[in-house]
Amino acid sequence: MLAAAVGPENKAIAERPGVAAITVGTWRRRFAERRLGGLDDGPRSGTPRQSQIGDDEVAALIRRTFEETPADSLHPSLR
Repeated sequence: MLAAAVGPENKAIAERPGVAAITVGTWRRRFAERRLGGLDDGPRSGTPRQSQIGDDEVAALIRRTFEETPADSLHPSLR
């Protein structure tokens, strides 16, 4: 959305993160219609996630991954 604020076309915006121009258009339309509320990740069609792990557990795991380094590991990388 920040790139869209300065005016490039959807195709130019889509190239950097490697997404389809139609995806950029969808997000621009949602933002224009609902402002920040249009950027929320809403319900999706299809079969719901069947995981026994909830969002809080996923967030905790991600946080631990960045905050802790196992004793036998090398320096962590964001790659």
